[in-house]
Amino acid sequence: MNTTIKHLDEFEKELTITIDWNEIEEVYLDILKRYAKIPVKGFRPGKIPAGITESVFRNEIKNDLVAACSTRFCRKALKENNLEAGSPIEVREAELKKKETLLLKAWFIEMPKFDLPDYAHLNIESTDEEDILNEISEKLLKQTDFEIHQTLIENELIYSETEDEDEDILEEDLAAAEDRAKLILILKKIATQDNIEVNEKDVDDRIKIIAEENDMHAEDIKNFFLMHGGIGRLSDTLLAEQVLAYIKEINMNIFDKQ
Repeated sequence: MNTTIKHLDEFEKELTITIDWNEIEEVYLDILKRYAKIPVKGFRPGKIPAGITESVFRNEIKNDLVAACSTRFCRKALKENNLEAGSPIEVREAELKKKETLLLKAWFIEMPKFDLPDYAHLNIESTDEEDILNEISEKLLKQTDFEIHQTLIENELIYSETEDEDEDILEEDLAAAEDRAKLILILKKIATQDNIEVNEKDVDDRIKIIAEENDMHAEDIKNFFLMHGGIGRLSDTLLAEQVLAYIKEINMNIFDKQ
């Protein structure tokens, strides 16, 4: 794997990753096997030549390969270059040359520099589960100061449900969006420091829950997320939940020992 990094500005970065075929061939063949089971007019089930399957489902196979490989190789590229992403990593271009390489161009905002507070000793006073998590969030924000990239705030506004265009409310919305974006960055930094991760199974399990709640197929929801950049957002949400639960646990354990 070869990586080049383009600095678009102080925080925005572009990764160009070239992955050798031998690093992805096994994944490619597994995806190809899945598509080989799909009926193709003029061929008996199970008797479809691999070349026909690759031709008919070329775009789908490529998209599945990118989805299966991008997170792993982007994380590897960041680690090798001592970088940490503050935003979801967004693959904007992908070029597959079968039996040669997979080229990915990915965009992200670098994690800003800041010191973490002592999140193991927050002196939690709340007793209700939701109140505890809210208190943790508020104290983390109060004890951490740093500048945040405007794009991250704008992305948070996209996910807000506010429709009121009143100027005063808009200012409140901006402040709330900035707090949410900062909190996610703080929690991600804690996750990196304490080796907390969200894997593909965690994401798939949550997608299944969303599908059941909305009476939809999980595969349809996952494809929608992949097409609209929602997988990164969902991963960040799950990571935030895990880290908040982790901070709650270590604070409660310390409180019980006192």
